[in-house]
Amino acid sequence: MLAFGIGEASGAFKNMAWGVLLLFYYQQVIGVEAALVGLAIAIAVMIDAVTDPLIGTWSDRIRTRWGRRHPMLLAASVPLAATFIALFNPPEGLSELGNFLWLMVFGVLVRASYTFYNIPHLALGAEMAHDYDQRSTLFAYSAFIGAMSVAVSYGLIMRYYFPTTDDFDPGLLNAGRYPLLSLHFTVVMALAIVLCVLGTAREIPHLRETQNRERFGVLTVFKEMGAVLTNRSFRALFAAIVLGSIVGGVESAFTPFVGVHFWGFTTEDLSYLG
Repeated sequence: MLAFGIGEASGAFKNMAWGVLLLFYYQQVIGVEAALVGLAIAIAVMIDAVTDPLIGTWSDRIRTRWGRRHPMLLAASVPLAATFIALFNPPEGLSELGNFLWLMVFGVLVRASYTFYNIPHLALGAEMAHDYDQRSTLFAYSAFIGAMSVAVSYGLIMRYYFPTTDDFDPGLLNAGRYPLLSLHFTVVMALAIVLCVLGTAREIPHLRETQNRERFGVLTVFKEMGAVLTNRSFRALFAAIVLGSIVGGVESAFTPFVGVHFWGFTTEDLSYLG
């Protein structure tokens, strides 16, 4: 349970950098028009919505001596690390269009790389648990570690990486700190993935296998999505998650803008929100 839960730290650190800093960084620090930044992020998220079911369907059909999930979990760490660092390190001298394209391309790659980890990770949890009680306990444990990782990463962002100085008030305007943050967060994300893989590897022989499925194909994805959407309970849960995600997305994206420009808080003040 501990190893599986530690895997959530990877997503927590990635999501905090993405949700809290990305819009602010490219609009306030790099100087890209806000509408273009929002468009680039929206494109990345929409493509992510397409790759999620594709990767999930593919992961269900992998057959290796190390199981279906673990090879994908481990393989995702390298592209995730490389693209995440690139996302917060655009080359100097790019035009506004160039920065927009850099954000869009590496935003897509970061989210696709994380999908290669996140979807098999969720499936692994379902396969490790053998009954209702185990499943509830496992995912509650994972959610707890994820929440604590959010609090820690947010506190680090506001208090350690972007402190208020005479030159930078608010500290989030300090362009030189973003590359350092991206490097450190990448190490945490990769380490969390490796610890999750190593700590759950002994469960591979005991994982529940699903029924035999037809070969992977695009039509297969649509068939499986259609089958899921016929479930009334899933539709209710899906709608609730969509509404909750809208609230969470608005909150995370607007927090640095509202905090420093409307409330006049320093980053040290904002760190207590975590």
